[in-house]
Amino acid sequence: MTRMRKFLGVFDFDHTIIQDNSDIVVRDLLSGSIISQQTKNLAETGRWTAYMRDIFGLLHKQEISEEVIRKAIVEIPPVPYFLLFLHKLKEMDCDTIIISDANTYFIDEWLKSNNVKICIDAIYTNPAEFINGKLDISEYHFQDWCSQSGINLCKGYVMEKHIEDQRKLGIEYGTVFYVGDGQNDLCPSLKLRENDLLFPRIGYPLLDLIKSSKEIKALVTPWATTNDIFTTLQAVKS
Repeated sequence: MTRMRKFLGVFDFDHTIIQDNSDIVVRDLLSGSIISQQTKNLAETGRWTAYMRDIFGLLHKQEISEEVIRKAIVEIPPVPYFLLFLHKLKEMDCDTIIISDANTYFIDEWLKSNNVKICIDAIYTNPAEFINGKLDISEYHFQDWCSQSGINLCKGYVMEKHIEDQRKLGIEYGTVFYVGDGQNDLCPSLKLRENDLLFPRIGYPLLDLIKSSKEIKALVTPWATTNDIFTTLQAVKS
């Protein structure tokens, strides 16, 4: 028997749940200008995960410990009131997932430190773990079908697969809402239906991208605060 849930919330992490880019925060722990042009080229050609793999190698060479890296991550502030917002969604029996180009270590440690891991049903991101004192990262997957996404992660594909997997378990979502900010949030935004909701953060690239797109079907509500999101969800729920 199919069980209907009103909402599935899909969230980016950097500049959406947290106020900064976790990769950049950790990269800035490096002392001196030691990033080679070869490594910089990885970022410039869209191979961000490979770029961060090199960055983590440099951090290890500089003997920057897991403790220092973890501290830098957990001290990144949340977007104001986002922690309360996530707890409210849990109370509403809303399923919530994160799809992010960060990594499992950063996201897990930040969520646990801020006591909101319980609010998240699934996390889809690049696997990462410390091995012999070095943070090792690998790509979530390799994709060549989506020109809007990096080769390591197509968020639209991941979102649709999650929804289909839940459908096989008997859970259908009446409304999916997506909250994001960046260029790699465009693909999932385009896959939302007419009865879904899209929340692009004001002042960030996603909002400009969807303004120039004629393919967006979902109701678009730009947001500056979590209240902008919550008010819209309450209106739809009622």
